[in-house]
Amino acid sequence: MVDFSMLKTGRKWQSKWIDEIDIKPDEKVFAAFLNQKCPVCRNWVPLVLELAKSDDFHKIFIFMPESARMEKTIFENHHRGTLEILTLDDDRFYRLSAQTPLGVLIHSGVIEKKWIKQFPKEYIEEMFEKT
Repeated sequence: MVDFSMLKTGRKWQSKWIDEIDIKPDEKVFAAFLNQKCPVCRNWVPLVLELAKSDDFHKIFIFMPESARMEKTIFENHHRGTLEILTLDDDRFYRLSAQTPLGVLIHSGVIEKKWIKQFPKEYIEEMFEKT
């Protein structure tokens, strides 16, 4: 299946997509696109918060549509040092993430992996190994 989305595996991360963030060339970053109208996205919330406790990433971003401003407070109440929560205008949010939940791993400035709907199994397994 051909991936026509902007956030496709192997593509270089473009700072112009979301100019509010700064991803350095040597960083390992996890970005989650979550929508409050998506029931599966709610399942990702505790997993992303748990992932933010790990030392595996330089930064973790949660992107939400501007219309989700109220939902943003859920994350801000559980804020971790590596976790940043940003709202994007709805058009930009949906242009980047046609489907939610969407997670991408950005490593050395390149989108290394992408997950749609299913939270990355390898991170869930790591979480259970640490407990």
